[in-house]
Amino acid sequence: MRRLASSALALLLLAPACGDDTQDGPDRGAPAPIGSIRVSWSLKLTTGAPITCSALNLSGVRIRVAGLEAVGAALRDGGTAPDTTVDCEAGEQLYTGVTVGRYPVRVSLMRGASTVQEIPMNVDVMEGETTEAAFAFEFEPSVAEDRGNLKLRWTIDRRPAATTCAEFEGGTIEIRTEAASIEQVSREAACTAGELLLESLRAGSYRFRLRLLKASGESVATGFVDATVVAAVDTNANVVNLAPANPLRAAVVALWTVNSSTDTAAACSAVNATEMMLIMSAVSGQGSPDPITTSCAAGRLGHDNLLDDGLFDLQLRFVYDGGLTVTSTTFTNVRIERSQTTTVSANFITD
Repeated sequence: MRRLASSALALLLLAPACGDDTQDGPDRGAPAPIGSIRVSWSLKLTTGAPITCSALNLSGVRIRVAGLEAVGAALRDGGTAPDTTVDCEAGEQLYTGVTVGRYPVRVSLMRGASTVQEIPMNVDVMEGETTEAAFAFEFEPSVAEDRGNLKLRWTIDRRPAATTCAEFEGGTIEIRTEAASIEQVSREAACTAGELLLESLRAGSYRFRLRLLKASGESVATGFVDATVVAAVDTNANVVNLAPANPLRAAVVALWTVNSSTDTAAACSAVNATEMMLIMSAVSGQGSPDPITTSCAAGRLGHDNLLDDGLFDLQLRFVYDGGLTVTSTTFTNVRIERSQTTTVSANFITD
């Protein structure tokens, strides 16, 4: 009888009161309980001594948290990223708004596209709490013993980067190693810096490809350089020139008249002129183009596809009297600039 009474009492307690249409129970519209995950990583040698990301030539840390895309968790810097690569030197990454539950987390140390070391871990998220997921990576001491530093330097279109990057709307130099390199390297640098020190590279041979990138990611200039890294030595690689796909050109035009006549062809014929020659000599710049000639009657002569700029002396040489007489006019320190046309003019008097 006691057992039946107890059952009846339980049923009575569970039944709603007469005349009361409301029922107590869970709020179906309440948000799911959430917490946070702080993923952190540390690097040390098996001896216990710490070692830096740069000493291991690590380009980043890849973090994969399975299930984040389903719960809409947010990174510390905004957005949802179940698979993200961050700066190795940052040391940690915080995920907020994570629904309570268990999540498989995988942290990988990256060197370019290659995984150097990887650790998986299951992380339990508790309501209102930040779960610490600490990943400790260890390395043998030998990893730091066979490495050296390499400085890369670059020019753009054979001119200093500091004054040339903007001409091509380029802001970033992308640095990658080719497949034949002893180790894969991936870096970026400001174009105007003109150089970048790559620290703690594995000793051996490398072939680097450098690209000048616009803000949109479009490549506008490319260059290659081979280099050898020597252990415990700072090495300067040869300066690499990034050649533009569409280089800017300079133009030079020389105009002339003979005896102040507006009819150049008739004036040239009258003095039996044979040719006009333009000679350019570099005062400062990359080099001097070959001399060019044309008939006197043409009235103009020039270069319209110059890759070199700087200061030049321009000599216009006039040959007449059937080749017996030569006279010339020289223009000194004429500045030739890319994307511009420079014009000089002369009047030759033969009377």
